[in-house]
Amino acid sequence: MLCFITQQEDWHWDRSDKNVAIYHRKWSDIIDLISDKEFNRSELAKEFIGYVTKGFNMRTQREILIQDVSAERGGINRFEEYRIYRNKTKPVAPQYFAPYYAKESKHPNGAGISYLSKVLGVLWIKSEEFSSYMDELRTYANDANSEAILEKWCKGLKNSDKPEKSSYYLLDEPVKLINPLKKAKEAKGWIGDQIPSNRCVTFEEFTRRIIVGE
Repeated sequence: MLCFITQQEDWHWDRSDKNVAIYHRKWSDIIDLISDKEFNRSELAKEFIGYVTKGFNMRTQREILIQDVSAERGGINRFEEYRIYRNKTKPVAPQYFAPYYAKESKHPNGAGISYLSKVLGVLWIKSEEFSSYMDELRTYANDANSEAILEKWCKGLKNSDKPEKSSYYLLDEPVKLINPLKKAKEAKGWIGDQIPSNRCVTFEEFTRRIIVGE
C-alpha cells in the first residue's frame, strides 16, 4: 500500500502496477481525524492543527465547486441519475459540488443552483477503466455509508460516452435548496454570466447568497 499525504491531491501518479493500492489523503483529512472529541483535549493536537492550518494554507482550500451541468450532453442526467459530475479538465479537490442549471435547459426547478452535494471522491480516468478502481469507489461509498450510491456510480461510469481521460466527481445524495441561487452582475466571489471551468466559491459566500435570496 502506497500512501501520500499532501496539501492537495496529486493526480499524476502511475497506475501501471495494479497490485499496489494507492490512497491519497490531504492534510485536511488528518485535521478532521484529530479534531475528533477523543483528541481535541490534547494541547499537542491543538498546536498541530494550528501549525498545519497556517503552514499549509488550509484556509484557501476549495470549498464548493459550481459548474453548469447543462453545458455538456447528458450532464443533467449524469448528476440526477448517477450522482456524477464529469469534466474534461484535470480535477480540483472541492468539498462540495453545486450544479448550475442553465435557463436553456428548461429544468423544472428553473435556472440556477437547486442542489448541493458532498464530493466523496474524484477520479481522473478513462471511463472504460473504472473497474480497476473499485477499491477507491468502495472506499468513497463507505464514507457515505451507502451501497446504493456505489451502484449508481458504476452504472454512470459504465454508460459514459467519453473515451478520453476526464474528471469524474463522485457525489453523495444532494440537499435541495428551497429557492435556486442565481448568477449575479457583481460576481466577485460568486458566479457571473459565464461560469469558468473549476469555479469554486466559499461556504461563506454560498450561505450569504441563500440568506439574501440572490
